Amino acid sequence: MEIKSPGDLYKAIGFTKAAVYVAPLIPSQHTNTSYLYNLYKPLYGDVHFRIKSVSVFSHFKPVFHTLFNKKVLFHYHWLEFQDVKALAGMPYKLLCIYLFTLFGGTLIWTVHNERPHDRKLLALHLRLHKWMVKKATAVHVHCKTAKTFAEQKLEVPGKKIFILNHPSFSVNHISKNEALHGLQNEYSITPTADKPIWLIFGQISPYKEIEELIISTQKLGIEPQLIIAGPVKKGNSELGERLKKLAEFNSSTYLADTFIPDEHVPYFFCCADLCLFNYREILSSGVVQLALDYKTPILAPKKGCISELDGYKNVFLFENDSQRDDWMISKYKEVVNGKV
Repeated sequence: MEIKSPGDLYKAIGFTKAAVYVAPLIPSQHTNTSYLYNLYKPLYGDVHFRIKSVSVFSHFKPVFHTLFNKKVLFHYHWLEFQDVKALAGMPYKLLCIYLFTLFGGTLIWTVHNERPHDRKLLALHLRLHKWMVKKATAVHVHCKTAKTFAEQKLEVPGKKIFILNHPSFSVNHISKNEALHGLQNEYSITPTADKPIWLIFGQISPYKEIEELIISTQKLGIEPQLIIAGPVKKGNSELGERLKKLAEFNSSTYLADTFIPDEHVPYFFCCADLCLFNYREILSSGVVQLALDYKTPILAPKKGCISELDGYKNVFLFENDSQRDDWMISKYKEVVNGKV
């Protein structure tokens, strides 16, 4: 079933009023680019569905609540671990989820990824995800492609699946000159408007294959001004160091390997002629949605929910490295020829 808001989902499974616990914690800062904040934004202030954010340490709250009131929902996002510390906390989380459903609470799970991006302990994660499917009354996905994945790989009954598109983000459009000044003042990044500016935005992680993209660009003999912006994901410091060296030895490559606050995000998207994505695998992408909201042209693999953007204006999809490289050459020449 396709729906338009979380409230529609809750109504579809029989609730006209409920307390809705959400995990992980919905951030109270930098909300413009927060997936969770913008997903539940339509329900803030709603008298029928009261959103209550849950941290790791407060997973017991929905369990306790459902002992006294069965009009309680627990909407869970993600379910994975990437290091020993996260793995150690998993039994506690799973116990809370189990007790919540045992005591009569209603669980909703949102599927964000096909598998953990770091590809660690995949068999265990698959078992966890299938367990989560059995406990959940409803499973939320972001597109028809994700629905097919959930049915085939996670064995989710079709009647349990609800398609609710990825939420849009709040954006602030500024001029290219203002964006360039902002990059220079805040990050000492100094691209010029007379040459193509390409952006790779978001957490730096191996599954995005950023190094491969840079190497391919160099082999093609084109020299876009490439901006890589976002923090290095935990456990990937070696990748961060390699990208730092690449930027140091290439004057047209810039690296801002730090968290980008909401007020600075327009500097990056409003100066870019193209936003690049080179995902090894992907189901849904918040950064692709952010680029769509900023109306920044996109070059991305035809995978997951991104594949359903085929035909969108200024969205260019590739199925292999050869197609990707052809698109890069084409987009580079378009900007260069347009400015000469």
